Amino acid sequence: MKTIYLFAILVLALNAKIFAQDTLVITKTTDPDMFQYPYNYIDSLCDPEMYGTLQWAIRKSNDSPAETVYIVFNIPGVSPHVISLNYGLPQLGRKVVIDGASQPGYQPGSPSVIIDGNGNFNVGISLYSADSNVVNGLCL
Repeated sequence: MKTIYLFAILVLALNAKIFAQDTLVITKTTDPDMFQYPYNYIDSLCDPEMYGTLQWAIRKSNDSPAETVYIVFNIPGVSPHVISLNYGLPQLGRKVVIDGASQPGYQPGSPSVIIDGNGNFNVGISLYSADSNVVNGLCL
């Protein structure tokens, strides 16, 4: 009986590590209404309007079992890309690296991803613990 429990715990632990996504790719500049287009940790169940957005990446990073989550950018089209916030972003609740310099076409000193609060929000990314998070290459 102990062997069965040990085996079950081992399988669960391996599944958590295998399915832990530690790199999330932002591919959209939209900021959909989270109630109309719901987020789901399982990508195939996430609303297509939400999937690939900054809001999706932050929510998924907060739910991820990975030790460190990397949020990178691969938004198609000509830079600069403006992410216009229509809704508040969730607070980062774990160790996250948001790398705006990963966006193709990034030039040092001239970010190719701009986060615009449209005058509705304090533009910024709320960090749970500034010591464990890195935000690089974005214009806020």
